[in-house]
Amino acid sequence: MPKNVSSHNQSGGITAHTVNLVASRADESAHIPPAETSRKSRWKLWAVFSSVLTVVASVIGILDPFGLIPGRGKVSDKPNVSVTSHNQSGGITAGTVNINAAPEPKLNAQVLLENQQSGSEFLSRYALTIDSPYPPANLYIAVSAPTIKRIDLVPQRSGMVIDGHSGVRPGMAFTNLQNPYGLLHLNVITSQPEKLSIEWDLH
Repeated sequence: MPKNVSSHNQSGGITAHTVNLVASRADESAHIPPAETSRKSRWKLWAVFSSVLTVVASVIGILDPFGLIPGRGKVSDKPNVSVTSHNQSGGITAGTVNINAAPEPKLNAQVLLENQQSGSEFLSRYALTIDSPYPPANLYIAVSAPTIKRIDLVPQRSGMVIDGHSGVRPGMAFTNLQNPYGLLHLNVITSQPEKLSIEWDLH
Protein backbone atom coordinates (compact mmCIF):
# COMPACT_ATOMS: atom_id res chain seq x y z
CA MET A 1 0.00 0.00 0.00
CA PRO A 2 1.56 3.35 -1.00
CA LYS A 3 2.64 5.67 1.70
CA ASN A 4 3.28 9.35 1.41
CA VAL A 5 5.78 11.13 3.54
CA SER A 6 5.55 14.86 3.74
CA SER A 7 7.39 17.53 5.66
CA HIS A 8 6.38 21.12 6.17
CA ASN A 9 8.58 23.72 7.75
CA GLN A 10 10.92 20.91 9.04
CA SER A 11 14.06 21.87 10.86
CA GLY A 12 16.58 19.03 11.22
CA GLY A 13 15.86 15.32 11.43
CA ILE A 14 15.25 12.86 8.61
CA THR A 15 12.47 12.90 6.12
CA ALA A 16 12.46 9.63 4.15
CA HIS A 17 10.40 6.54 3.56
CA THR A 18 13.38 4.27 4.20
CA VAL A 19 16.68 5.00 5.93
CA ASN A 20 19.50 3.09 4.15
CA LEU A 21 22.07 2.25 6.83
CA VAL A 22 24.27 0.38 4.34
CA ALA A 23 24.63 3.45 2.24
CA SER A 24 25.57 5.30 5.39
CA ARG A 25 28.37 2.82 6.16
CA ALA A 26 29.71 3.03 2.62
CA ASP A 27 29.68 6.75 2.89
CA GLU A 28 31.68 6.53 6.11
CA SER A 29 34.31 4.29 4.48
CA ALA A 30 34.88 6.92 1.85
CA HIS A 31 36.17 9.21 4.56
CA ILE A 32 39.20 7.15 5.77
CA PRO A 33 41.80 9.34 7.42
CA PRO A 34 44.57 10.44 4.98
CA ALA A 35 47.38 9.02 7.13
CA GLU A 36 45.94 5.51 7.02
CA THR A 37 45.50 5.71 3.24
CA SER A 38 49.13 6.80 2.80
CA ARG A 39 50.42 3.88 4.86
CA LYS A 40 48.43 1.38 2.83
CA SER A 41 49.69 2.89 -0.46
CA ARG A 42 53.31 2.71 0.67
CA TRP A 43 52.89 -0.90 1.75
CA LYS A 44 51.42 -1.88 -1.62
CA LEU A 45 54.24 -0.05 -3.47
CA TRP A 46 56.90 -1.80 -1.38
CA ALA A 47 55.29 -5.20 -2.00
CA VAL A 48 55.37 -4.61 -5.77
CA PHE A 49 59.00 -3.38 -5.65
CA SER A 50 60.09 -6.43 -3.62
CA SER A 51 58.43 -8.75 -6.13
CA VAL A 52 60.25 -7.04 -9.03
CA LEU A 53 63.61 -7.33 -7.25
CA THR A 54 63.02 -11.03 -6.60
CA VAL A 55 62.23 -11.68 -10.27
CA VAL A 56 65.29 -9.71 -11.48
CA ALA A 57 67.60 -11.54 -9.06
CA SER A 58 66.25 -14.89 -10.24
CA VAL A 59 66.84 -13.99 -13.90
CA ILE A 60 70.42 -12.86 -13.17
CA GLY A 61 71.12 -16.07 -11.27
CA ILE A 62 69.96 -18.13 -14.25
CA LEU A 63 71.71 -16.17 -17.03
CA ASP A 64 75.00 -15.23 -15.34
CA PRO A 65 76.68 -18.70 -15.55
CA PHE A 66 76.06 -18.69 -19.32
CA GLY A 67 77.54 -15.20 -19.85
CA LEU A 68 74.24 -13.91 -21.26
CA ILE A 69 74.01 -10.77 -19.15
CA PRO A 70 74.96 -7.62 -21.16
CA GLY A 71 78.13 -5.97 -19.92
CA ARG A 72 79.13 -9.00 -17.83
CA GLY A 73 81.89 -10.64 -19.88
CA LYS A 74 84.97 -12.43 -18.66
CA VAL A 75 88.05 -10.31 -18.00
CA SER A 76 91.01 -11.22 -20.19
CA ASP A 77 93.94 -12.86 -18.40
CA LYS A 78 96.29 -10.54 -20.30
CA PRO A 79 94.55 -7.21 -20.77
CA ASN A 80 96.06 -4.58 -23.03
CA VAL A 81 97.61 -1.92 -20.83
CA SER A 82 98.59 1.52 -22.05
CA VAL A 83 100.84 3.46 -19.69
CA THR A 84 101.49 7.13 -20.39
CA SER A 85 103.46 9.61 -18.36
CA HIS A 86 103.39 13.39 -18.77
CA ASN A 87 105.87 15.70 -17.04
CA GLN A 88 107.06 12.87 -14.79
CA SER A 89 109.99 13.52 -12.48
CA GLY A 90 111.55 10.33 -11.13
CA GLY A 91 109.69 7.10 -10.39
CA ILE A 92 108.82 4.26 -12.76
CA THR A 93 106.45 4.28 -15.71
CA ALA A 94 105.83 0.75 -17.00
CA GLY A 95 103.03 -1.65 -17.81
CA THR A 96 104.75 -4.34 -15.76
CA VAL A 97 107.22 -3.73 -12.94
CA ASN A 98 109.28 -6.72 -11.77
CA ILE A 99 110.40 -6.24 -8.20
CA ASN A 100 113.66 -7.87 -7.07
CA ALA A 101 114.27 -9.40 -10.53
CA ALA A 102 117.70 -11.08 -10.44
CA PRO A 103 120.18 -10.00 -13.14
CA GLU A 104 121.37 -12.45 -15.79
CA PRO A 105 124.50 -14.41 -14.76
CA LYS A 106 127.75 -13.33 -16.41
CA LEU A 107 131.11 -15.02 -16.98
CA ASN A 108 134.35 -13.04 -16.73
CA ALA A 109 137.60 -14.52 -18.11
CA GLN A 110 141.24 -13.66 -17.42
CA VAL A 111 144.35 -15.22 -19.00
CA LEU A 112 146.72 -16.78 -16.44
CA LEU A 113 148.94 -18.85 -18.73
CA GLU A 114 149.22 -19.00 -22.51
CA ASN A 115 150.92 -21.82 -24.42
CA GLN A 116 153.28 -22.77 -21.61
CA GLN A 117 155.25 -25.84 -22.70
CA SER A 118 155.38 -28.90 -20.50
CA GLY A 119 157.15 -31.74 -22.29
CA SER A 120 155.32 -32.38 -25.58
CA GLU A 121 152.20 -30.47 -24.54
CA PHE A 122 151.30 -26.82 -24.19
CA LEU A 123 149.14 -25.48 -21.36
CA SER A 124 146.90 -22.44 -21.45
CA ARG A 125 145.04 -21.50 -18.28
CA TYR A 126 142.16 -19.07 -17.74
CA ALA A 127 140.52 -17.80 -14.56
CA LEU A 128 136.73 -17.79 -14.97
CA THR A 129 134.54 -15.94 -12.50
CA ILE A 130 130.79 -16.47 -12.28
CA ASP A 131 129.06 -13.14 -11.62
CA SER A 132 125.57 -14.04 -10.43
CA PRO A 133 123.49 -13.67 -7.24
CA TYR A 134 122.58 -17.37 -7.53
CA PRO A 135 124.35 -20.45 -8.99
CA PRO A 136 123.25 -20.99 -12.61
CA ALA A 137 121.93 -24.43 -13.53
CA ASN A 138 124.77 -25.23 -15.94
CA LEU A 139 127.95 -23.87 -17.51
CA TYR A 140 128.89 -25.08 -20.99
CA ILE A 141 132.45 -24.48 -22.22
CA ALA A 142 133.79 -25.26 -25.71
CA VAL A 143 137.36 -24.58 -26.86
CA SER A 144 138.45 -24.82 -30.51
CA ALA A 145 142.03 -25.28 -31.78
CA PRO A 146 143.56 -27.49 -34.50
CA THR A 147 145.78 -29.52 -32.10
CA ILE A 148 143.59 -29.48 -28.97
CA LYS A 149 143.85 -32.62 -26.84
CA ARG A 150 141.61 -31.96 -23.81
CA ILE A 151 140.26 -29.36 -21.42
CA ASP A 152 139.69 -29.41 -17.65
CA LEU A 153 137.31 -27.14 -15.72
CA VAL A 154 138.35 -27.00 -12.05
CA PRO A 155 136.30 -25.11 -9.40
CA GLN A 156 138.55 -23.27 -6.91
CA ARG A 157 136.37 -24.06 -3.93
CA SER A 158 135.63 -26.91 -1.57
CA GLY A 159 132.51 -28.99 -1.73
CA MET A 160 130.85 -31.35 -4.15
CA VAL A 161 131.37 -30.80 -7.87
CA ILE A 162 128.98 -32.24 -10.46
CA ASP A 163 130.53 -32.59 -13.90
CA GLY A 164 128.29 -32.86 -16.94
CA HIS A 165 128.81 -34.32 -20.37
CA SER A 166 132.32 -33.80 -21.76
CA GLY A 167 134.09 -34.83 -24.94
CA VAL A 168 136.74 -34.20 -27.57
CA ARG A 169 136.12 -33.83 -31.29
CA PRO A 170 138.58 -33.05 -34.07
CA GLY A 171 139.62 -29.44 -33.50
CA MET A 172 137.28 -28.98 -30.49
CA ALA A 173 136.80 -30.02 -26.85
CA PHE A 174 133.82 -29.28 -24.58
CA THR A 175 132.62 -29.82 -21.03
CA ASN A 176 129.68 -29.00 -18.71
CA LEU A 177 129.57 -28.09 -15.03
CA GLN A 178 126.36 -28.07 -13.01
CA ASN A 179 125.58 -25.25 -10.55
CA PRO A 180 128.85 -23.37 -11.02
CA TYR A 181 129.71 -20.36 -8.88
CA GLY A 182 132.74 -18.43 -7.71
CA LEU A 183 136.17 -18.89 -9.27
CA LEU A 184 136.97 -21.62 -11.83
CA HIS A 185 140.18 -22.55 -13.66
CA LEU A 186 139.99 -23.65 -17.29
CA ASN A 187 143.01 -25.67 -18.39
CA VAL A 188 143.47 -26.24 -22.13
CA ILE A 189 146.04 -28.77 -23.39
CA THR A 190 147.27 -28.65 -27.01
CA SER A 191 150.05 -30.38 -28.99
CA GLN A 192 151.26 -27.09 -30.48
CA PRO A 193 151.10 -23.43 -29.42
CA GLU A 194 147.63 -22.32 -30.42
CA LYS A 195 145.43 -19.27 -30.59
CA LEU A 196 142.36 -20.59 -28.83
CA SER A 197 138.70 -19.81 -29.51
CA ILE A 198 136.52 -20.17 -26.39
CA GLU A 199 132.74 -20.26 -26.28
CA TRP A 200 130.50 -20.56 -23.22
CA ASP A 201 126.86 -20.57 -22.21
CA LEU A 202 125.33 -19.95 -18.79
CA HIS A 203 121.72 -20.88 -18.14
